[in-house]
Amino acid sequence: MEPPNEQLLYLLDLQVKKLEDLKKHMGNLSGLLEDQSKKIEQIRYSAAIPMQGDYFEKVGAQQLSSWETIQTIAERRMSFARFGDGELGLAADPNRNIRFQRGSMDLARALRGVLNSKNESLLVGMPGVVVDVFWMTSLARYWGVLSSVIPARSLWGDSTCTRASAFKRDGSALVDAWRACWDSRHVTVVTGRGSRFEPIGELFSNVKDISYVEAEPKHAFGDLDRVQETINAQENDLILIALGPAGTVLASNLADAGMQALDIGHLPNSYVEAFEGGPRPESLPFERKK
Repeated sequence: MEPPNEQLLYLLDLQVKKLEDLKKHMGNLSGLLEDQSKKIEQIRYSAAIPMQGDYFEKVGAQQLSSWETIQTIAERRMSFARFGDGELGLAADPNRNIRFQRGSMDLARALRGVLNSKNESLLVGMPGVVVDVFWMTSLARYWGVLSSVIPARSLWGDSTCTRASAFKRDGSALVDAWRACWDSRHVTVVTGRGSRFEPIGELFSNVKDISYVEAEPKHAFGDLDRVQETINAQENDLILIALGPAGTVLASNLADAGMQALDIGHLPNSYVEAFEGGPRPESLPFERKK
């Protein structure tokens, strides 16, 4: 066996030292980036304090918890229209598009109309006062418009009552509250054609029966006139809606027509996520695979 080449060993040793120096430098750089990230976060939170205060004054101070929201709906047989970041963004910016609903001035006006509804049988749900980067960024982006659009109301519901976070927090109490809304009732589900909506037994085993009205799976706001005509032409007891921002508008329209309509969004998928470790609803496809 030939002896090792001394020059080659020297070069290899040199490269090892360079890699070690680089690793040390990267460690220092990582620490600097983490420090800068914390400082940016502190600035973001500080800048958001006035906006969060305004939101709390307009919404949070008069807002029910998730469980109280559903309990109130069940006891008073109210309708329910929900606003999340998508609906608020579309209400503020007619040029905004989201994954399954294009924006328009008509949709923005309709959503603002829901926010300002005077119908006492309609409970409007809004996100609670949440201090996290996603919500503060969404709110900050549109607060200049929303602050003048969101009215002073004596009561707001919590729109996150349909989310996995609410089920994780309130557990079986929230499940029981939801089930009380449709106990022994004839239920009509309005959802997109080919929807992944599934009336799982854990939530819906106590309904009397279920029928369906299908809408367009995407950009359903443009299909609302036809959907509402279909609903108006039949007898209705309780209408459950899973139709994105169009569902927010439809729930309000049906309440104005004297019906009880609940905008329940991803409710079954949120249950599965919370109790069975299923995927987040947003990660699922719009339509069920054929």
